Amino acid sequence: MRHFYIGLAALVLTAALCLLGSESLHGRAEQLCDNVCLAKSEWEAGRTQAAKEVICRTESDWQAQARLFSALWNHEAVLQISLAFRELANSKGQDFPALCDRLMLELTRRAELERPYWHNIL
Repeated sequence: MRHFYIGLAALVLTAALCLLGSESLHGRAEQLCDNVCLAKSEWEAGRTQAAKEVICRTESDWQAQARLFSALWNHEAVLQISLAFRELANSKGQDFPALCDRLMLELTRRAELERPYWHNIL
């Protein structure tokens, strides 16, 4: 009976750590999306330099957290998001808002795929 309780405790601890990690990543992805949205609104308001600075800060935040994301997300998704940040930082034209939208969509979609919904678990 003691082995049963040890196994149950290990299962509960593992599930709790998975949920905590998932929620942590989801919160970080939302924060990154909020920063990209701020950059987009700065760009649309005509403050292109401020938008570029926000994107550079957000990209450095992403690079600092990319190892954590790559531990739980697919490596290709992390690479695509890194490339999208790089493309956004190097953008010079009117495609900046579209690139922001694409990056926010990718971050949101990837974070939602990793949340423990019943259809993701089964």
